[in-house]
Amino acid sequence: GSPNHLVYTLSPVDTITDIFSLDPLTGNDSGATARRICRLNTLRADDSPRWSPNGEMIAFCSGRSGFTEVWISRADCSELRQLTSLRLQQVGSPRWSPDGTEILFDQLIDGQAEVMKVNVQSGEVVRMTANPTSDKLPSYSSNGQYIYFNSHRSGVSQIWKMDANGSSSTQVTVAGGFEPLESPDGKILYYTKDTFLWKKDLVSGIESAVSELASAPVHRYWDIGV
Repeated sequence: GSPNHLVYTLSPVDTITDIFSLDPLTGNDSGATARRICRLNTLRADDSPRWSPNGEMIAFCSGRSGFTEVWISRADCSELRQLTSLRLQQVGSPRWSPDGTEILFDQLIDGQAEVMKVNVQSGEVVRMTANPTSDKLPSYSSNGQYIYFNSHRSGVSQIWKMDANGSSSTQVTVAGGFEPLESPDGKILYYTKDTFLWKKDLVSGIESAVSELASAPVHRYWDIGV
């Protein structure tokens, strides 16, 4: 080959997010009862959508500004607003606070994932973790007092939690865990592990696989219904 030429492969990523209305009686999205309301789409990636607690807003990640940032819109895809202006590609995993005033997300800083949060009104971004290991996939407890997240602080992937102000981090799971989400009543912590859904009884401390979903692999983009 010529020393004056460079050969490379361009692999663009363009994903879309569709918002559907489902039959309120069956919840069936496989038939004619599913109706698309709107679409979040640009020539770049639009992904990781999460409903706000009141169901009126959507948080998502988008590369439409040229960098992956946290965005929000109304449920009908109108009134799009960019929340972060970090100008970095490594931003993801947005999740709302129970009161809808903040959004947690993770970001790679110097090659390491950290937990961040952004105020929905002001756009102020606060770094929540600064530990010499990866901290990612954050979510609030149902009462808003704690933040769960994935960390390798113990040497393996486990679920940890900290106070909502970022202090007093403690390990939650013992047998491993990946992405956490607490039940609305605050009694059960659900989390993924080895591509399946697990749970920890926060009263008894027992960790076990969710038997009803034993044959259904789960990785990302899952949630708990109320």
